[in-house]
Amino acid sequence: MPGDLRPERTGESGLRFSVLGSFGVDRDGVEIGLGPRLQRMLLAILVVDARHVVPVDRLIDLLWREEPPAAAMASVQAYVSQLRRLLEPGRPARAPARVLVTQDPGYLLRVDDDQVDATRFQALARQARSDLDGGQPAAALARLEDALALWRGDPLPEFTGEPWAVPVAARLAEAHELAAEDRIDAWLALGSHAQAAAELEAMVAACPLRERRWGS
Repeated sequence: MPGDLRPERTGESGLRFSVLGSFGVDRDGVEIGLGPRLQRMLLAILVVDARHVVPVDRLIDLLWREEPPAAAMASVQAYVSQLRRLLEPGRPARAPARVLVTQDPGYLLRVDDDQVDATRFQALARQARSDLDGGQPAAALARLEDALALWRGDPLPEFTGEPWAVPVAARLAEAHELAAEDRIDAWLALGSHAQAAAELEAMVAACPLRERRWGS
């Protein structure tokens, strides 16, 4: 999720988007039903590319790969219309959308950093790494515990194999591994050797080829 200028507040701050595990959206803790698979996938694509315009042609390619139906454009428009109703149920009929926005040549999901679990995770992990480098292992550990608690499973499992989801899931999985390794370093720096050793043993068993785990 590349960095860019901070967007205006969406006005739908109660929305939370989850990709660290099965994809989902909730409003104030209540899950929103997102409809059929292709509609869900369209929103998931916009979430992982949040605050960036995804062209309609690219959405069609990703949703149907090399075999789009003749009515693909109309289907995308219908999915977007339905998702807007789900994401902003109180929006007046003729008022412009504030979350799922039309912006040439496609659509953009306008969200804040704290509304997407993957974005929150990455921010906390980066801050924790800075804390470790700055000699503040206690602060780092607190951030890492918060970051790792956001994970509910493998990222986007229902879209496994989809070309757009594969690199996203791989990148997030690697970030998870690095955060888990940073937590080991924080525990060691704080003298929690038994806790670090027990976790490290499990991590080495799960992924024995990661050299950093053998050196901890």
